[in-house]
Amino acid sequence: MNYYTDASSDNTYTAYAIINEAGEFIKGERLLGTAQVGEFEGVLSALKIADNTDVIYTDSQYVANTYNQWMAGWKTNNWSRPRSQPISNLDKVKELYELKQLKPNVKIIWIKRNACQQNKLADKFAYKTLKEVD
Repeated sequence: MNYYTDASSDNTYTAYAIINEAGEFIKGERLLGTAQVGEFEGVLSALKIADNTDVIYTDSQYVANTYNQWMAGWKTNNWSRPRSQPISNLDKVKELYELKQLKPNVKIIWIKRNACQQNKLADKFAYKTLKEVD
C-alpha cells in the first residue's frame, strides 16, 4: 500500500492528512504546532498503520532525510548533530527512529510538492482538517 501525507498550518495550529493511493482519506488531525510538527505527525501516523512493506510519500524533505539519512547517525552520537547544533523536533525524531526499528522495510520517499494528484489531495485534506474546529 502507498500512503501520501501532507500538512497545513496557520500561526497557531497545524494539521496533517493521510490518504491512500486511491485518494481515499485515511486519517487527519489538528494540533498545536508548526508546519514541521504537522509533517512529522502525518508520517508518524502513517507509519503506525503501515505494513512493513508499505511506502509513505511526503513532500517534507526534512522528514524524509531524517528518516533515510540522518537519524541513525544522530542516535549514534547520543542524539546530537555536528558542532552541537540542536535537532529540530527531537521528540518526533526519536519516535520516528523507534518506529523504523519496528518496521524497517517501510520506505519513506520525498516527492516534490504538488508532484502528483495524491499529494495535492493530501494537501487539500490537511487544509480542510486545519480549518475544522471542534
